[in-house]
Amino acid sequence: MTNLKNTSQTNSNASTIALEFITFLAKDDDRLMQFFALTGAGLNDFREQIETPIFQALILDYALSDEALLISFADTINVKPESIMQARSTLPGFEQ
Repeated sequence: MTNLKNTSQTNSNASTIALEFITFLAKDDDRLMQFFALTGAGLNDFREQIETPIFQALILDYALSDEALLISFADTINVKPESIMQARSTLPGFEQ
């Protein structure tokens, strides 16, 4: 049986990390433009979809796709890279 409170808290954590990653990308134009180019996402997607679990999953998938970027981001928010993978696993579409 799933504990709804824990699920809600876990999803909230994943959302927070995804939003922190967007902030991390936005601080560097080159990183942000590369994100747009590789994902096909754009500014309108941020405005319209940032709060959806599917878009947050896309964001964290991107973070996890580049080890150097992942480590830099994890260092910036003072967490282990594994924590970002764990957060991603709580969002839709996760496959190990």
